[in-house]
Amino acid sequence: MLRSRFRRLLRVGLRLGAALVLALLLAELAVRVAGLRPPPRSPRADHSLIWNVSEDELPGVGHMLKAGGAVTRVYPGHGDEGDRTVTYVINELGYREDPFPEAKPAGSYRIVMLGDSITYGTGIALEQTMAHQLRPLLAERFPGAQIEVLNCGVPGTNTGQQAAFLRRRVMALEPDMVLLCSTIVDASGYGIHRGPGHEPPEAARWVRALGLTSGLVEAESLPPAVQRTMAVRRVSALADLAAHQAFRHLYGRSLLINYRDCWKPDSPGVRSVRRGLGVIKTLAERRGMRLHVAMFPFLAGLDGDYPFTAEAGRMSNMCTELAVPFTHLLPALQGYRPGQLQAHAHDRHPNGLANALAARYLAEAIAPGIAADLGR
Repeated sequence: MLRSRFRRLLRVGLRLGAALVLALLLAELAVRVAGLRPPPRSPRADHSLIWNVSEDELPGVGHMLKAGGAVTRVYPGHGDEGDRTVTYVINELGYREDPFPEAKPAGSYRIVMLGDSITYGTGIALEQTMAHQLRPLLAERFPGAQIEVLNCGVPGTNTGQQAAFLRRRVMALEPDMVLLCSTIVDASGYGIHRGPGHEPPEAARWVRALGLTSGLVEAESLPPAVQRTMAVRRVSALADLAAHQAFRHLYGRSLLINYRDCWKPDSPGVRSVRRGLGVIKTLAERRGMRLHVAMFPFLAGLDGDYPFTAEAGRMSNMCTELAVPFTHLLPALQGYRPGQLQAHAHDRHPNGLANALAARYLAEAIAPGIAADLGR
């Protein structure tokens, strides 16, 4: 009796196992035939152009760009899109810009753009950055005026660092206007201590435990969990697609939780942003510079379900308290899918189109201040 029941259960188990294997094989075949492999991974973060600065030398700055440095990165294509090469060149003054004189030319109206990797232009050519796309828009609006827009963005910096950078380096450029390009990451990073016992979101712990990444990684030294996952992903299109989708969901959830945590009222991050804004405001008043803050949105939920509305509201309120003009650039990008505006499928930095849309919107916002300064 027991033996016959065991045999029946064994037969059922074998049939279910065979059906599962067949289903997986058919799914693997379908994924391969449909060409559903995820896009290749974008280049890993490059730090060869970053120069870490000591607190004794330039307090609060943290790091800068290496003057005279240059590096080329290849962004793999996907589908009908071919590979794309981006060359990052840092001029002799330490900015990702064409060469320009440190002393402001006579008769020039000089605008400097402070910010992080979005302002710097990670993943895109120099001419696609927002600073460069602002130039023709302002030239058209103010014919005959000599208006410079200089890209002073440094990847991986927050508002506090940008305030220190303005004070200790950028002020030498004699700007007439400071455009601070704020982002959701400004309440995290260098100099912001979130206290003992802070744990990363559970989603981030799952990403590490499962060895998930944004794409196939070619590297000699990888954590064991990533090595195991990579071995399976290289031979199975289905596993590669499943791991990619799992990473997108878990990592996106992790970012959402982390950034919202950083922007909680009176959090260390919010206090740091407020201090940085105060420093920039004071510098602008002392030197007679115009100041305008623009917040570039996180590329998600642009269809009306934007996840960081409350956080952008806190930035707006801080600017209002300081009597600093503020522009949220979200309306400029609404109606587009995030994938249309990303520098790469695995990289949420804005592409040339996103910067063009933002520049057009921002030009309208800053034009009245420029007109007043130019006496027009």
